[in-house]
Amino acid sequence: MNIQELKGYLNCDDAFLISIMQKFIDEVIDITATIKTATNNKDWGIVKTNAHKMLSSVRIFEMKEIIVVLEKLEIEAGGRQDEGLIKKDVEKLFVLVEKIILDMEAGLEEIKAVK
Repeated sequence: MNIQELKGYLNCDDAFLISIMQKFIDEVIDITATIKTATNNKDWGIVKTNAHKMLSSVRIFEMKEIIVVLEKLEIEAGGRQDEGLIKKDVEKLFVLVEKIILDMEAGLEEIKAVK
């Protein structure tokens, strides 16, 4: 994650960027947990809704890999056709989210170290 590019893109100062990044981390943790629970319960409407909800956040940070998975989940859960594929994509989402959270936390530390 390039912090300076992100600051330029969002046109913000460090304090605002820190708050956005922390809010993103918190939101992603909550949404992915909801998606996981909904998948286990085969509640595809909740999977679809939360995939859609998370898309707006990851688009701000231009997280292309997660965007692709979330778009697939939104379509798959909406069609309710292949439970195995949905579950596979949910697991892929979890792996990507874990990586993104680590990257975000490292970015937060980078910003705070500069202060």
